[in-house]
Amino acid sequence: MEDLKLIGSLLPRDYMVCFATQCPQNHDCMRYLAAQFIPADVEKGVCVYPTACRDGHCRYYSQIRRVRAAKGFGDIFADVKRKDYMPMMAEFKRHIGSGGTYYRYKNGQLLLMPEQQEWIRQLFKRYGYSEDVKFGCYVETYDFR
Repeated sequence: MEDLKLIGSLLPRDYMVCFATQCPQNHDCMRYLAAQFIPADVEKGVCVYPTACRDGHCRYYSQIRRVRAAKGFGDIFADVKRKDYMPMMAEFKRHIGSGGTYYRYKNGQLLLMPEQQEWIRQLFKRYGYSEDVKFGCYVETYDFR
């Protein structure tokens, strides 16, 4: 239960939650679980209406998923050849975001989900870099998608 209490502190402000107690999918839905741990200072937000559940299925259902997220990536481009650096960086920024978003991921303020980590590894492999990409560190968290 202590682990679940973290959900409120991790919950993105714009995350769509659900209060549908009658929904047959709520037992393993992240949106329903998140609604149970909304921080006390949050008074309004986006939610799924009970009408979204039709014939026992909710179109906004999101399975509870614990993930190993990467926090920061420091100098992953340090060993990249000069000829590869610009095209790789351009592709990288198109995928995860440029400007402030890029630096928030780099500095560990935003977490890289497993799918993003794999995309980054594949980017390096496409350019001929076989050594595994080293991220800053890893944290266990919930995937709020």
